Amino acid sequence: MTVYVLGAGASFSAGYPLASKLLDGLSALLDRCDPSPLWVPWARNRIVQVRETFGSLDDFEGILGRLEEYGQKRITPTGTTTYHQDQKDLLHDFSERLQGVDCGDADAPAEGFYPQYLRSDKAVYKR
Repeated sequence: MTVYVLGAGASFSAGYPLASKLLDGLSALLDRCDPSPLWVPWARNRIVQVRETFGSLDDFEGILGRLEEYGQKRITPTGTTTYHQDQKDLLHDFSERLQGVDCGDADAPAEGFYPQYLRSDKAVYKR
């Protein structure tokens, strides 16, 4: 019996992106999408969060690893941001405040995001 073990690059010739270019491809696809479905701006915003946090979209596996390193803590930006706060991140802060967790200045606008929601987020928006 002959067994062939193919790496992820085997599908590249069929038009599938390499993992290193997956987020770039997703970003390009979203740029071509009609923005009227609610999930499109939501997904674009998440891509912007990743790009502004990690500097690029070039290393999908590395980004997933770094998100894992952050754990359950809010990632705070080191520079200016253009993305909007996701509802899940804001609800997380609100829930912690209700439990008495010190989340800093309640009047200050929230910055950054919680990686656990980015890693497992699903678009649940319907028209």
